[in-house]
Amino acid sequence: DSYFLFNSGVRMTYQALNQFNIAIEPRYTSIQHRLQYNETVSVGTTEKYITSRLDQETLSAALRLNYALSPNLSIQYYAEPYISIGSYKDFSYVVNPLARTQQEQLYFFDQKQLSMDGAKHQFLVDENKDGIADYQFADPNFAFTQFRSNLVLRWEYFPGSELFLVWSQGMTDYTISNFGIREGIDRQLFQKQAENTFLMKLTYRFIRE
Repeated sequence: DSYFLFNSGVRMTYQALNQFNIAIEPRYTSIQHRLQYNETVSVGTTEKYITSRLDQETLSAALRLNYALSPNLSIQYYAEPYISIGSYKDFSYVVNPLARTQQEQLYFFDQKQLSMDGAKHQFLVDENKDGIADYQFADPNFAFTQFRSNLVLRWEYFPGSELFLVWSQGMTDYTISNFGIREGIDRQLFQKQAENTFLMKLTYRFIRE
């Protein structure tokens, strides 16, 4: 089986001063029309292996900032938003995995055999088209978003003794969704409340004379 894969990434670094630099590394991946196993459904005494075609987009961007205010005082910042959207179509189930052609291996549902139960996030299957659902399987469409960041201040207030102040911010969201990556960035990155964590670490070096 064939599918389309596009993967790109670039790293850009800017050294404004000897003691300051910033780097950003965006990445984008697109997968189109890949055959994917979804789940196994029991129908009477038989099992049906549900498959489909997956279209998936993934976007991330790592940001790093380093600033040395003095040999003993520095600030570091790291942040990375990540979002991946998966959309499934052309649902089918396996009838003969050893057949030579895909049309013989899989049975593809037509539009009259599938309907959506939005409340339960399930596809209802009326395989014999008698108006009654014979079985169902879960809606596999997904939108996964994650954001992680760390701001660290390091101060060597005495040789070998350090103070660290850390601010961490994070957010993870997963939902069954049919929206695209642009709408997902707005809904899941810009409209979600991130969790904040503040930490302090103090070390002191004892010197014996």
